[in-house]
Amino acid sequence: MSPPFPWQAAQWERLWHARHTDHMPHALLVTGHRGRGVSEFARRLAAALLCPQPLPDGAPCGRCRSCALHDAGNHPELLVVAPEAVGKAIKVDQVRELMDFVSLKPVFGAFKVALVDPAEAMNRQAANALLKTLEEPPPRTVLALCAEGRASLPLTVQSRCQRVDFPPVATEAAGAWLRARLPEAPDLDSLMALYDHAPLAVLSAHESGDLGLRDDLIADLERLALGQADPVEVAARWATLDTPAVFLWLVKLLGDLIAVKSGASTGRVSNSDREQRLRDLAHPRRLVQLFACYDQLLRDRQYLQIAGGVPAINFLEAFAITWALSRGSFI
Repeated sequence: MSPPFPWQAAQWERLWHARHTDHMPHALLVTGHRGRGVSEFARRLAAALLCPQPLPDGAPCGRCRSCALHDAGNHPELLVVAPEAVGKAIKVDQVRELMDFVSLKPVFGAFKVALVDPAEAMNRQAANALLKTLEEPPPRTVLALCAEGRASLPLTVQSRCQRVDFPPVATEAAGAWLRARLPEAPDLDSLMALYDHAPLAVLSAHESGDLGLRDDLIADLERLALGQADPVEVAARWATLDTPAVFLWLVKLLGDLIAVKSGASTGRVSNSDREQRLRDLAHPRRLVQLFACYDQLLRDRQYLQIAGGVPAINFLEAFAITWALSRGSFI
């Protein structure tokens, strides 16, 4: 099969061989950072399995009726199970719909394919309901579960799937692909480290101006540390931004502050292009203070992710005050 991205060649080759030797696994657990192309991989696989006339390398032909239906998003032999809204769970009724779907034999092609993405969004009842289908899959059916990591899924689900893992991508493997799209980008090694060696995350961040948000947050932390900004006003401004991105960046920055305070080498600092500014921020603070701020951020971020719909302003304000006070004696 032809992979959607060059760093996925090994995984595609393994599945190409399985398909053409009639040993295609009935259930796949496709895991890795979203920025490494997990969902894109699964969707490309679905198109390849559904195409009756794939190209010699296993890629979908892109010309037949099956490919046209797939590209239009209404292929009768493909079901995508996803949350009904961002942040919501995949419910047991959706899994029952999947079970009904796979119980019928394919009539349009060789396979029926069901994608569950993101699989970690399944609630407990949904995951338990899926077990029977994973244990006794109908013939010519492929289930692909896409997840950020295996730990977020029950062991009973994991054990019934063949793993397709996407580890951190080396810069050499994605360098040419990224340079073709970001010819003006700075050091790719630093960007890849900053975004967990996930090329699609690097591309998205560059296009969205995410690095600008990071630099604004560093400047805010510097001004708060010097007593040159009101933490309540700073938090109010943060709350008008993309708050999940704000929390993610603050967690990354505090992690780097802990790293430099602990004497980590440059290679261990994800924001290495801003290392000196981070060292200046960390220098007057005790390690225990940095950990206190970091733990507070992690707790608040997790709560906001689980609760859903809760205003972030109070949590951002509490952190900004804690950080501002950390320039003095320990809180």
